[in-house]
Amino acid sequence: MSKLTEKKLRKTIDNAQTYDEYKDACELLDELTGNNVWKAEVESPFYDYELIQHRLDSMKKARMNNDIDSLVAILCEGLHGNLGNIGNSELYQVCNIGTKHLIEEFNEEVKQSLETIYLDDTHLNLYEKKDFFDRISQAYGQTALILSGAAGLGFFHCGLVKTLLERDLLPSVVSGSSAGSLFAALIGTRTKEEALAELTPETIHAKFAHVFDFATPFSESIFDPTALENTIIDMFDLMTFEEAYLKTGIEINISVSPLDLHQQARLLNHISARNAIICTAVRASTALPYAYPPVQLCAMTSQGEVRPYIANKKFADGSISLDIPIQQLSRIYGVNYTIVSQTNPLVTPFLPRTDKFKNSSFSMAANYIKQSLRHTSVFGCNAIEKVVPTNMAKLTVHKARSVLEQSYMGDINVVPKRTLENITKIFSNPTVSSVRQQIQEAEKAAWPLISRIETTTKISRTIRFYRHKLKIELREEHKANVKKAS
Repeated sequence: MSKLTEKKLRKTIDNAQTYDEYKDACELLDELTGNNVWKAEVESPFYDYELIQHRLDSMKKARMNNDIDSLVAILCEGLHGNLGNIGNSELYQVCNIGTKHLIEEFNEEVKQSLETIYLDDTHLNLYEKKDFFDRISQAYGQTALILSGAAGLGFFHCGLVKTLLERDLLPSVVSGSSAGSLFAALIGTRTKEEALAELTPETIHAKFAHVFDFATPFSESIFDPTALENTIIDMFDLMTFEEAYLKTGIEINISVSPLDLHQQARLLNHISARNAIICTAVRASTALPYAYPPVQLCAMTSQGEVRPYIANKKFADGSISLDIPIQQLSRIYGVNYTIVSQTNPLVTPFLPRTDKFKNSSFSMAANYIKQSLRHTSVFGCNAIEKVVPTNMAKLTVHKARSVLEQSYMGDINVVPKRTLENITKIFSNPTVSSVRQQIQEAEKAAWPLISRIETTTKISRTIRFYRHKLKIELREEHKANVKKAS
C-alpha cells in the first residue's frame, strides 16, 4: 500500500499544475518516506547545529524577557550570511521539500527578534533603529537575482520571475545581461501587479513576435533591429535607472560589453549610471555581435535632454563579458547569495541540472576536467591575442577569452532542460505556445527550489522590509519637523 501511495505521490509531483499542488504532494511524500524524522533531528554533518541551537536559545531568551539591549548585541555579534553553514545545498537535497526544523526555527526566531527591535519604543529611537538595521544589513549581506544571456531562450526567465513575484520572494537586487536584461528591466520598472500582468505568453508574444526577422541583404547585422528596438523603447520609454529605482525600490543592473580593447565591461545601475536611459542600456545588452548592430548609450540631462552617455563609444551584448556579474554585485551591494536563471546557450550544455550529485567523485572529477580545459583555452586565447595582427582580430579573441573566463553559476541555479527543441528556439521568432512552454518549464524547475529560497533568504528579506519602513518613518518625521519649524 505504501509503495503504491509513494508511486502515486511521485506522479502527482511530476504532473503538478500549481506550486501548492506540488508542495502538498511533497509534504505527504516526506511524511510517508520518513524524511520528517530527519527534519526533526538537529544533528547533521552538513552544518554546525550546536552553534545554531545556542544562538537560537540566546535570542529566544532575550526576546521573551524583552531584553532589547541583549537582543541587539546577540544579533550584531553573531548574525552574518550562512551562519554555521545553514545555507549548505546538501541540507536541501535530503527531503522533497524543506530542511532541518532547527534551521527553519532559527530563521523564524531571527525574524521575530528583528520585529521586536523594530516595534520597541523604550530602548531605541528611530535613528538608532535605522543605524542598527543598516549595520546588520551590511554585515548579513543581500540576495540577488541574476538573469543570464539567452537569445530566444530568454522567455524561460519569465517563469522564474513570475514564481518569485507571486510568492513575494523577489530580491531587491536584480541583474540581467542580453535577453536577461529585458526582464530585469521589466521587473525593475513595474510594480508587482504591472509586472505580473505583462508576464503572460500572449503579452510577451505580442511584444517579441518579430525580433528575429532577417535584415535586408548587405546590412550590418543578420537580424533587422527595428522590431527589437521599437519593443524596448515601447517598454521603457526614456526612464532612467534613478527614476526606476525611485518608483519600485528594485536595484536593476544591466551589463554591457565594450567594442574596444581598452574599455572594461560595465554594470549599469542607479549608483554607477543613475541618469543613463534604461532602454539604450537594454538595447546595447541585447546587441549580440553580428546578430544586431552595437548601440550607443544615452543619458538624460538635468534639463531633460537626451545626450550620449559616453561619447564616440558603442556597446554590445552584456553576456560576452558580464553574464553573471557576482563580483561586481558583491562590491556594490554587499551581495553574498545569488539566485541564477542560467539559459545561456553557450554554457547550459555543460552545466548540472541539480546540486544533488555535485560532491560525488564523478562530479568532482568531471568538474576538474572542465576547469582544466577552460584554463588551457584561456591560455591559448592569451597567446593568440599577442600574435594576431589587427585590432579587430585582437578584439574577437579578447571577447572569446571573456566568455571562457567567466563563472556561470550562483548559489541557487535554475537551468532549462537539454533538448534539441531548445536549440531551434535560440534564433527563431517566438509563438504563444513556445513562450508558454518556456514559462511553464521554468516554473516547474523553480518549484523544488522555492522552500530553499524561502528559508535561505528569510532573514535578508526581513532586514530589507524593516529598513524600508524605517526610511519612510524618518522621511515623514523630517517632513513633520520642517512643517513645525515653518
